Amino acid sequence: MVYSASVVMMFVLSFLMIIWMGLRERTVKVDRSMPYHLGTYQADRRKARFYFLSGWTGLAAAFLGMVTMQVIAGTSFDRSAPRQTVLGISYGVGIWGLLIVGLVWSQVGRRVNEPNSDGNSLQPVPNDRDGSKN
Repeated sequence: MVYSASVVMMFVLSFLMIIWMGLRERTVKVDRSMPYHLGTYQADRRKARFYFLSGWTGLAAAFLGMVTMQVIAGTSFDRSAPRQTVLGISYGVGIWGLLIVGLVWSQVGRRVNEPNSDGNSLQPVPNDRDGSKN
């Protein structure tokens, strides 16, 4: 049975996203055996490391998918079935990598947009815009 490249791509993309989402859920889970503030601190450290590694993994996967498609473009196959399968796998891996990079950057943007995101700045006071007291 011959599968089109889009069917293989969707299967690969779904498989990789399920694995990534499972790893993410495992990473952000707070350890209940520790005090809450220590458990959340450890979870934040794990989450930061996970997103850092996910970003680089996504870039590498996108690069690998693009390079594989470039190699396939110059290669001739006897039948179209292996070409469609390899093309679908490379599309799936490349798109997965780009989605991961997008997800990581959206999390970074969300975190930076929060007040006191650097841990050093003061919390803004709602009525104090210029620093003077009325």
